[in-house]
Amino acid sequence: MKRVFGIIVVFLCIGVLLTGCGKNNNIKSNLSGTSSDILKKLVSKASELDTDKKNGINSIKVEENIIDKDEVEDILGLTEDEFKKYVESAVESKPVDSWYNHSVVVVKLKDVANVKEIAEKIVANTSPSRFGCLKASKIEGAYSGNYVIFAASDESTVDVVIKAFKEMTNGNMKTITRENNWDTGMFDE
Repeated sequence: MKRVFGIIVVFLCIGVLLTGCGKNNNIKSNLSGTSSDILKKLVSKASELDTDKKNGINSIKVEENIIDKDEVEDILGLTEDEFKKYVESAVESKPVDSWYNHSVVVVKLKDVANVKEIAEKIVANTSPSRFGCLKASKIEGAYSGNYVIFAASDESTVDVVIKAFKEMTNGNMKTITRENNWDTGMFDE
């Protein structure tokens, strides 16, 4: 009887371990709405927080663009198949008629996605040289719930976007810092 009980306990422990390994590392969030809704709130909040009214995020004239399958590799660093599998919607705020190296992106992932894994992949693989001949000087992102955000811009602008997201989520988010392993000069090498 003790042996049967011991075997049952072992199988229960294995089941608990396997269930824990299957968790998706997502963070619960108070955010809701479309990726476009979150982008508007994020840029608005960042604008409120930015103390550099002359050269900060407030000085950049931007437009909102839906990220589609043609842009997914450069902007999100995902394959077209990964985009279809994991992404519900994605939008970008970028400069109008300019090669200014600035972008703020919000991605809403499907419920099946491992948000942490996909967020890390997006931040690690977005192209810093997709702004014509200029490159972003900093790329940093964060995730909360099914939302992934990142900014590719100058350092102070990226910092204020991350701060805005932190306030929007009441600190219930995880930041993803990308090492600056690219040359911020004019041309690719």
